[in-house]
Amino acid sequence: MLSRAAKLENATSTGPAAARLRLGCFDDLAPFLLARALRLLREGLPDVHVTYRVDNFQGLISGLVQGDIDFAITYGLTLDAGFTTKSLCITCPNAVMSPDHPLAKHRHLSLKGIAAYPLILSDEGLSAQHFLTLFRKAGQTPNVAHRAASLEIQRSLAANNEGVAMTYANIPAAVSYDGMPLVSRPVTDDFAAEPVVLARHGTGPMDTLLDRAQDILSELTT
Repeated sequence: MLSRAAKLENATSTGPAAARLRLGCFDDLAPFLLARALRLLREGLPDVHVTYRVDNFQGLISGLVQGDIDFAITYGLTLDAGFTTKSLCITCPNAVMSPDHPLAKHRHLSLKGIAAYPLILSDEGLSAQHFLTLFRKAGQTPNVAHRAASLEIQRSLAANNEGVAMTYANIPAAVSYDGMPLVSRPVTDDFAAEPVVLARHGTGPMDTLLDRAQDILSELTT
C-alpha cells in the first residue's frame, strides 16, 4: 500500500522518479554488499529511482515497520513472524586476533576455545547479545574486555592484543587501520551459523516492482 501511495504521490512525475525503491542495509554488511546491490537494481530497473539507508538492526527494523524502506539486507536474527525473509547466504562467525595470539596457530576455532580469552564485541546491543547467547549455548561465560563502536575499532583492538574480536564480517585485509597485522579464524560450531537475508515487513503478496527487485537481489548469492 505504501509503495502504491508513493506512486500516486509522484503521478505527475516522469522518468526515474516515477517509481521508487528504498533499500536498507545493515552497517557491517554494507561494505560487502551495498554497492553491488545498487548496481544490480539500477541495471535491472533502469526506470526506478533507488535510494538506500545504512543502519543498525533496530534502525532497519523500524524503517521496515514504518514503511521508510522496502527491503533490508541484514542478518536473520531479531526478525519475528511479522517479516518475510529470503536467505541470500549463510555466514559463520570469525575470530579476529593478532598473529602472535595463542589461538592464531589453529586453522579453525570453537566457541569453547575462544571463551578462555578476553573478547572484543560490537557495542551494538543486539549483536553483542547474540554473541553472548552463542557462548551460553556452548556452556561458556566469556569475559568481555571491550565493546567497540565500529568493526575497524574491533579489529584495531584485536591487532594490538586487547582480546579476540568476534564478527560475522570476514574482511580480507590482513592489517588494521593502524597498520598492525591480523589473522581471522572461522568458528566451526554449527549453531553459530547465521543467514544473510533480504527482509521486508509483512507476509502478504508483493507488488510487481518489489517482486522484480527481490529476484534481482537474489543474484547477490552468486
